[in-house]
Amino acid sequence: MENFKSESQEHPNLSESRAIVELLIQKVSVLKQLRLLELGKLDPLMVTKLIREEKKDDSDIKDWIEHLLEIIEAPKTMKIWKKFFRSFLDEIKGLVVDEDNPFKSFEEEFNSKDYTIPTWSYVLKHINFLYRNGFINQEEFRQIFHDKKFVQQLVYYASHTLGDLNGPESVSKHWGWLSFNDSFEDLGPKDENILTYYSLVRKMQRLGVQLGLDQSYPDWETITKDLLSHNYIIELTSNDRKHSIKTKTVNSKNPSNYPYELKNDFANIVKLFEHIDSGKADVEDLETLSRKNEEDARNLIHLNLENQTHLSAAMFQFIDFLEKNFARNIIKELVKTPEELKMFEYKKTFMLSFSRMSASIELTESYWYYLKNLEGNAISKGLSKLKKMKSELHDHEDEFLQLCFKANEDGKIFEWFTSHKVLYHFFRHSKLYKSYWSYHDELEKFISKSSGV
Repeated sequence: MENFKSESQEHPNLSESRAIVELLIQKVSVLKQLRLLELGKLDPLMVTKLIREEKKDDSDIKDWIEHLLEIIEAPKTMKIWKKFFRSFLDEIKGLVVDEDNPFKSFEEEFNSKDYTIPTWSYVLKHINFLYRNGFINQEEFRQIFHDKKFVQQLVYYASHTLGDLNGPESVSKHWGWLSFNDSFEDLGPKDENILTYYSLVRKMQRLGVQLGLDQSYPDWETITKDLLSHNYIIELTSNDRKHSIKTKTVNSKNPSNYPYELKNDFANIVKLFEHIDSGKADVEDLETLSRKNEEDARNLIHLNLENQTHLSAAMFQFIDFLEKNFARNIIKELVKTPEELKMFEYKKTFMLSFSRMSASIELTESYWYYLKNLEGNAISKGLSKLKKMKSELHDHEDEFLQLCFKANEDGKIFEWFTSHKVLYHFFRHSKLYKSYWSYHDELEKFISKSSGV
């Protein structure tokens, strides 16, 4: 039996995909040559002459090359130049955004050992090339992150590659984020807001499905579809004034000025939290299972409780994100009394503290294991970062524990904290002190040992 496929047996989309990549590679090759000639400070006419001569046999992109060279030769062509490279940028992004692109068939098939997908690596590499070499400016680079479909796909890819974490509010908070593209360090607050929005939506989707909300909560499908389809996050953060919502909407303290879709999403997330929050502690059931040594059932309950905790925290991260950036007083439309507002704010404070602690634990641990797989000087270079992460972890744990201890200062808060099946179970049954202090001991030993390398 033959262990290879002949050309006629090849997947029908593979040859088409290869052709697309080969054309893009040829175009990038032209741009690299153009940049090298420009660095040599050659006259523009000499540059175009040399490229025409060098690339005369590239018949597949002949028209594209001619268009590029005509732009270089023509005076006052900034608008045409920008339009040309915007079109080329869209061509590159299309490899991961266009649903009918033949490459979409191979994303899972092409997974590598480090979970990267070659198509994505190619796209991010060449976006970086266009930006670092001045073919697109910073504003045009940032505008890429105002393409809803691209950012959604990027968040899913980053989560797939870096690993789904329950604590961080955005994929950009992961220590490995810049490994995708070091140009990401030039993103601004507006671009980060869009990444945060879709990262939180992705996290809530994942945890909700793990909890079975797609089966048990009738509005779940509608909520998640709305969060992905609504455009207010793009409009409120748009760098393009023609497409942005009026600035007064963003800065307004009047909830009536907020976009309807935003208010609707906010209300739905609050309602969903209340649905999860309404469950009471089943400590007795858990302790009974522990005594009977029914390990599988006990582990399932623990996993469910943990997922509930992280989903609740993610929802409050989303609520806090909308309140801070776009809708400062919106919660006042949903609570009726000062007492209800006080209780809501305590829950939010507690959950946000929990999420910061969780993020710090996950990121410190993953970076620690990453360093363990390195050798010699490579470990030493990462130790200062690990020490800083360890210090921040201590701070977040202290903050979380202080909130737990202060819960008994208010009767209603204490009742909520001790009876809620998610929070109280996590605090009591995760054995916070014992498990994390031994964790810190191991981490400290690693740092001490590696510091002497």
